[in-house]
Amino acid sequence: MEKELYELTYALKDDLNNSSTYQKLLKLEKEVNESEEVKRLSKEMNEASELYNSLVNIEGEAQKEAQRKFSETKARLYNYPLVKEYNETLKEYRELLNKINEEIISPLRINTCQKK
Repeated sequence: MEKELYELTYALKDDLNNSSTYQKLLKLEKEVNESEEVKRLSKEMNEASELYNSLVNIEGEAQKEAQRKFSETKARLYNYPLVKEYNETLKEYRELLNKINEEIISPLRINTCQKK
């Protein structure tokens, strides 16, 4: 029984790794990591984030402007078509993993905290 369980678990892992969603995710991840435009947008967002974080405790126009700039740079990065497609594919893959967790793993959990 235990050997069969391991074999089925590894078969599931192999199926997940060979799934079209996971393969697409790997391809997109490589493209995102190699994209000069994504690197530039990411750098802009990180710089805007650092500025905003340095001003977060200071009320006033500079803080509002830093927050606005951070929001804009984040939106540009996340709406960039390659990043958007990557995030959508990642969401799809995570939903699959969550479904497996909910339907297979969660029902098997044993409550280890016992009342005295």
